Amino acid sequence: MIRFAHCLFQMYFKSYFSFSLFIFPVFTNSFSQEPDKKKDFTSKPKKQDQILFDIHSSQILRQEGAGVSPKWYSYGVTFSLFNDTPIKKTPLSIAIGAGVSNENYFLNKEIMRNANGGTDFVPAAVGLKRYKLSFTTLEVPVEIRIRIRPERTNTVKINLGFSLGYVVQSKVKRSGEGNQFGDTVSRSKVKEYNIPGFDNFRFIPYLRMGWSRYSITARYHVNALFKSGKGPLGWNPISLGFALTPF
Repeated sequence: MIRFAHCLFQMYFKSYFSFSLFIFPVFTNSFSQEPDKKKDFTSKPKKQDQILFDIHSSQILRQEGAGVSPKWYSYGVTFSLFNDTPIKKTPLSIAIGAGVSNENYFLNKEIMRNANGGTDFVPAAVGLKRYKLSFTTLEVPVEIRIRIRPERTNTVKINLGFSLGYVVQSKVKRSGEGNQFGDTVSRSKVKEYNIPGFDNFRFIPYLRMGWSRYSITARYHVNALFKSGKGPLGWNPISLGFALTPF
């Protein structure tokens, strides 16, 4: 009986020892891999969202409307290039860039230069089909970016920023009945540049938030479209749109 118990103990010990030899490398290997997983999570975030396309619906907040009502389909587009700089291993990033935007407002009245070198709005001419005010701006955007998971592209992103800009071209385009080479035609198109009294400097705070490469945007022009005393008061553009950041 004692010999049987001794043999049973030897068999158990050998089995336990063999199992230990098998499980110990697996166990130690799992612990050795744990720091790698942690290292991946805390790895330095990569640069993201360095190219931006933004298309938005544009309207004008008006203190003095002058009887002008921008059409609902007024729109704008913005293209920007950014240098994205992650702040070490944090969710924060700072981006500075350069871009260009174009705003287009379809109006129900026409612009007329007044005696002070500014702008007045007058009733649209008979036969006018479309009247568009547009301006193109060169911009320098600066923004703080927050990414919930900075090591990933597919994550929630919130961007707070502002843009300093200068209008390099302002114009109106009228379409409809008009004079063309001395004849009255029903489909005349005329462009006039350098809108009188227009303020070329732009200061635009904005918000952009979304997921992965897609986001919604909101922009507001702090300074009005027309200089003080050169046009209607409080014409501040505002826009809501959709942005894509492919790279």
